[in-house]
Amino acid sequence: MMNKLGWFSLGLTLFLWGCATAPKALKTRAESPTLIEQVPQQDRWVISADEAKSLLEKGGILLDASGDWRSHPNSIAVTWQEFSRPDDPFRGQLLQSDAELSQKLDRLSLDSDVPVVVVGNPLKGWGEEGRIVWMLRSLGHNQAFWVDGGKSQIKDIQVSASSSEGDFEIKRNRSWIINSQELNQRRSTLALLDSREFR
Repeated sequence: MMNKLGWFSLGLTLFLWGCATAPKALKTRAESPTLIEQVPQQDRWVISADEAKSLLEKGGILLDASGDWRSHPNSIAVTWQEFSRPDDPFRGQLLQSDAELSQKLDRLSLDSDVPVVVVGNPLKGWGEEGRIVWMLRSLGHNQAFWVDGGKSQIKDIQVSASSSEGDFEIKRNRSWIINSQELNQRRSTLALLDSREFR
C-alpha cells in the first residue's frame, strides 16, 4: 500500500491538472492532421472512451495499470511500484536516478510525441492509472491521459502492437511534485483531493 506521502501526490494530481502550461497540438508517429482536431488539450488529464479510441487508432500507446493484463491484446502492463522507491521514509517517491527510470521506461515503447492512454479498474483499483499518468507528466510526457470509466470502456477498441523502441527523454517537471514540507507550508492555499474510493 502507498504511504501518506504517496497518496498526497496522487490526490494532488487531480487538483493540479488545471495548472498546466498552454496546450499544444498532439502528434502521433504518422503526424496525422485529422487526429489534432479530435484530441483533448494538454491541460486535460482524463479523457472519454471516444477520445481514447481516436488516440489509439492513430498510433497511441495503451498502458494497463489494472493488474489484469490478459483482457486487452497489445496493451502494456505497468505498475507504479516499479518506478518508485521501496525504502522508508521515501517509499512511494519516484526513483531519483533518471538513468534507472529511463531504463525502466524503455520497455513501455514511449516516445515524447506519441500519446499515452492509461487504463485501470476504477471499481476495484486504488487509482493506479492516475498515478501512472501523474508519473509520466512529472517526467515530462505532456500527452499522457487516463480513461474515464477505466478499461471496461475501451474493451472493444483495436490497439496496434508497438514495434518501436522507446526514446522518451526525461525532463522532470517540478510543477507536478510536492513534498510534505511544501504541502504543509501551502496548505491554506491548496485544495487537497483524495482520489481513492472508500468502501
